[in-house]
Amino acid sequence: MKILHQYHTEPQVIHNCTVNFEPHLHGEVELIVLFDGTASARIGGKEYNLQAGDAVLVFPNTVHSYTSSDTLDVGKFIFSPDIIPDLKNTFTNMTPRHPVIHTDAELQHIAASVIRHYHHSSSVVKRAYLSLLTGKLLECAELDNQTYAKHDTLETILQYCETNFRSEISLQTLSEALNISKSHLSHIFSGMIKMDFRNYLNTLRLNHAYTLLAGTDLSMTEIAEQSGFSGLRTFNRTFRLHNGMSPTAYKKQLHKQS
Repeated sequence: MKILHQYHTEPQVIHNCTVNFEPHLHGEVELIVLFDGTASARIGGKEYNLQAGDAVLVFPNTVHSYTSSDTLDVGKFIFSPDIIPDLKNTFTNMTPRHPVIHTDAELQHIAASVIRHYHHSSSVVKRAYLSLLTGKLLECAELDNQTYAKHDTLETILQYCETNFRSEISLQTLSEALNISKSHLSHIFSGMIKMDFRNYLNTLRLNHAYTLLAGTDLSMTEIAEQSGFSGLRTFNRTFRLHNGMSPTAYKKQLHKQS
């Protein structure tokens, strides 16, 4: 099974007729609201059948996938926990006991309203809409402290990497921290994520660098340091390898598009 690590530069609010996605994960919160139709979801290794009226709440760095053969009416909301600071601690330290929330008329109404008005609103109002929708979902969900929640090996590894990618970590330090042999870790990365540990770590670091390039005026040296790269030269080389351009050229391109 290959797992795709997704990255989004801004919140995604989408209303369409399909929800077929291969196993993937990302550092954002994901909300799926099924207005009509049926689908199935696999979240954290468990299967769920979705009916019209159901909603799905996926916390950051949780492997999940969806399948459906029907034409659906579905709303999708994907955003970084950083845009709702009051809830960031919840997303960091808690996890849903049951990620599927069954039919709730008020939740459906809020989701439909957000879809209808989101793209025509100011940035402040957009955050308020996402906060309202997420707050309603959290009200309906049962949450567990992640310290005591049971995660499978893959999610434990991914969570550790997401938390520590800014540090000087290696396969050896990962092995020691999680008490998992290096050979087993290598097998998981090559067999399930389809990339070696170093490339995966660089993906996380680049994703963070994209955010800093788009949203700050930090120098390239500061961005390299805050993203976990050992130096500016390594940052430039890795960035060019993945994007075909330097970070400076990428930032200039962003400014032209804005």
